[in-house]
Amino acid sequence: MTFAMHNLKEIDALTLKQWMDRNEVLLIDVSKPQEFEKSHIPGAKLMPIDKFDPAKVPRLQGQRIVLQCQSGNRSTQAAHQMLQAGFSHVIHLQGGLTAWKAAGYPTQGKRSINILRLAQILTGSCVLLGTSLGSTLSPWFVLLSIVVGGSLVLIGVSND
Repeated sequence: MTFAMHNLKEIDALTLKQWMDRNEVLLIDVSKPQEFEKSHIPGAKLMPIDKFDPAKVPRLQGQRIVLQCQSGNRSTQAAHQMLQAGFSHVIHLQGGLTAWKAAGYPTQGKRSINILRLAQILTGSCVLLGTSLGSTLSPWFVLLSIVVGGSLVLIGVSND
């Protein structure tokens, strides 16, 4: 084992939660800004791995520094950078945000709907609307469902 491996400590989500509850930790999230915005551990400070600079990591009295990301890979990279920069011990969350969520602990972030799901909702709404109005008001509204359905078939057969 190398020096870096001896001084890199992994903790689980329960340990991190206990330290955070006692205000004993500075949590640094090295995820991409988009990932952080979507979901992160409350209280985490964002320092993306592509701009991570160990010299900018604050050293606070009485607080441990813990690194985390989505799965634990990038936080391991950041930990090695910190050890190479002279930090004597570095801690990271094993399994990252995924492990944190699996343990049932809270996260913060903006919920967003992905584009495919949005397209499915809009398409289904058009077909439902066309069919409903076609059976109650005028049969011409069925054309909306026919056009949407036909378009989906054309898109499906023309994409490789």
